[in-house]
Amino acid sequence: RVQFPMASGFFRGTSADQDDRWGNANKRMMKKLKFPKVFDEKCDMKKVNLDVMSKWVTERLTEMLGFEDEIVISLVINSMSDKGLNPKQLQIDITGFLEKQAPVFIEELWTLLVEAQKNKHGIPQAFLEQKKKQLQSASVQPAVVPPKEIKYLGATTMAPLMPIPSSGPAPDIGASVEQAKAKAAAAAAAAAAAAASQ
Repeated sequence: RVQFPMASGFFRGTSADQDDRWGNANKRMMKKLKFPKVFDEKCDMKKVNLDVMSKWVTERLTEMLGFEDEIVISLVINSMSDKGLNPKQLQIDITGFLEKQAPVFIEELWTLLVEAQKNKHGIPQAFLEQKKKQLQSASVQPAVVPPKEIKYLGATTMAPLMPIPSSGPAPDIGASVEQAKAKAAAAAAAAAAAAASQ
């Protein structure tokens, strides 16, 4: 079998993890950037509801980017599974995707994660307050009177839906029916008069 000689060091190289220049550049970046105080707070990711936070991450990143980027979304969600998640490092990691929006996103994310670990369900307090307001808003919607059939001049129609006010007497549906009958009678009389004149 013929063997071909290879140039010395052809396959030799250094990975990013082994290259001190990468580590030094990362450290310099850490020192150069200014991070919010909330990054100094520790977060126990085991106490966080990852399903809820993953949904928020997907929606927020899609809103910021204008489209659903599976790469950056997966990067953030996978990072949240890391027990030793470092918000400063995560900000640097996603800067290439979000650019100037990276600090805004990571500050929002870390603030929510810190809140979530303090809740027994692992959900940020901000999410619970938002849901509470939605339920309260839904409970104050005015009641609606079911449609009622109105028969006149051989025709059948449906009365329009009429909201019931939260206070005060209910509207007089009977009066509305009588007005409709009167208008229909007047219209019929006018039509009969026009036909007779021809």
